[in-house]
Amino acid sequence: MFISKAKDPIVAGTEDKIATWTSLPKEGVNVDRGEHRLATVLVYLTDVEKGGETVSPSAEVRSRCPVIEGEKWSATKWIHVDSFDKNVEAGGNCTDQNESCERWAALGERTKNTEYTVGSPDLPGYCRSSKVC
Repeated sequence: MFISKAKDPIVAGTEDKIATWTSLPKEGVNVDRGEHRLATVLVYLTDVEKGGETVSPSAEVRSRCPVIEGEKWSATKWIHVDSFDKNVEAGGNCTDQNESCERWAALGERTKNTEYTVGSPDLPGYCRSSKVC
């Protein structure tokens, strides 16, 4: 289940604490990086009596061990390179905002990773040059 940003005072307060703890702003980080997600914060909401460990052998892989005794509740906060709340301005904002856009286009990333490169009607991508708009 996805919960909207600042849905209520508890969610807003949790986001504030995560921003303080990570030293990253809640609305994303304006940096020139090729990846979409900058960090993942896993918050345990309950204590499990036995089992339920989370193992992260790499940044992209996370495995959960079965809960043997008790109940496990957790929340995941993804911190992205930039906010997903951006809106496409009138005229389409037809610019490339990452210097790697042309290289990514040559590698086929416009079709493989359209949400990041091209975007959607509600969220602009980072590679919206005249080839897209």
